[in-house]
Amino acid sequence: MFNKISLLLYNTAMEENINYQVNFGISKIWLDELFPFHFAIDEWGGIIDHGPLLPKAFKDLELNMGVDNFLEYDDIEEGEDKEISPESMQTQIGKRITMIGKMAPLKLTGELRYFEGPKYYIFLGTPIIQKANQLTRYGIQLEDLPLSDPCRNYIQLADQNSPEVE
Repeated sequence: MFNKISLLLYNTAMEENINYQVNFGISKIWLDELFPFHFAIDEWGGIIDHGPLLPKAFKDLELNMGVDNFLEYDDIEEGEDKEISPESMQTQIGKRITMIGKMAPLKLTGELRYFEGPKYYIFLGTPIIQKANQLTRYGIQLEDLPLSDPCRNYIQLADQNSPEVE
């Protein structure tokens, strides 16, 4: 998955602007490792890729399924449509968004990005979980979350500080 960005730099020696095209990318392996709950959506709203933990939480998830069949927006302005569509995704690019599952009540929070070339959107996010036992409800273990995921640290701290029930 690669994206092109343009950098406009000012060359002080020649007193002119220089425009550079830069390609950057991340391999599928690293994407799955760093964002196991990610998913990519084509320009028509179909899921074309997803992270390894998403099917554990959403058992009926399939490639080419419409994203609107398994998620809806959770934190949008009152009066706005909760359904996810290509039109609504355009308005959410670069914003922190929260989505909630229709198949399972798992909430995901993250950011939606748009990539040119093969036009697609990618959601990079993490689940909103309070306790480790909520993870197991979705067939996920704490060890499944990447070390870099703040959700993992939050769950560990919450479980350490909660009173034990006998």
